[in-house]
Amino acid sequence: MHTRTAGSFETARLVFTGALLLAMMWAAPLRADPVVWFDLADLGGGSYSYTYSFDNRAGAGTIEEFNIDFDQSLYDPDSLFINTPLGIGDGGWLEFVIPPLASEPAIYSAFTDLGGIGPGEILEGFIIEFAWLGAGLPGSQAFDLIGSDAFAGTTQVIPLPGALVMLGGALGLLGLRRRT
Repeated sequence: MHTRTAGSFETARLVFTGALLLAMMWAAPLRADPVVWFDLADLGGGSYSYTYSFDNRAGAGTIEEFNIDFDQSLYDPDSLFINTPLGIGDGGWLEFVIPPLASEPAIYSAFTDLGGIGPGEILEGFIIEFAWLGAGLPGSQAFDLIGSDAFAGTTQVIPLPGALVMLGGALGLLGLRRRT
């Protein structure tokens, strides 16, 4: 018969805690460039809205303009409606939609000449509503960031894996605690 000692449970708890910390660090996104996050809201009837967050914590330059593509085969260009609350960033942002030309996408664009999004800053709350023409749910989009450093990429869903890892870890620690 094999019996466990209090020391073996303590060792198991330390190993589990260490593995949990490594998993949380792995789940957290490591970025070297500015990131554009989006949060999708279903407005009903095939209409949605994106709320964008511009994360320049790792950026080296100031973001003074952004352009986000709306592929006209997926988004109804005539439905694009800017719904950003006044005072976002207090940076004098001017927002507008550039209609599509031929097979090119419509573009949601904004710029400011009053400071922009500096290195180490996050600016949230730019909202655009649209009618979705595609299958499934709307997803990532191509974008350009313009300022003292130019950058292009694809928008990303606001990540939640870190929260799930933390919840799983807390439940695991609770299970280990009950065994002792």
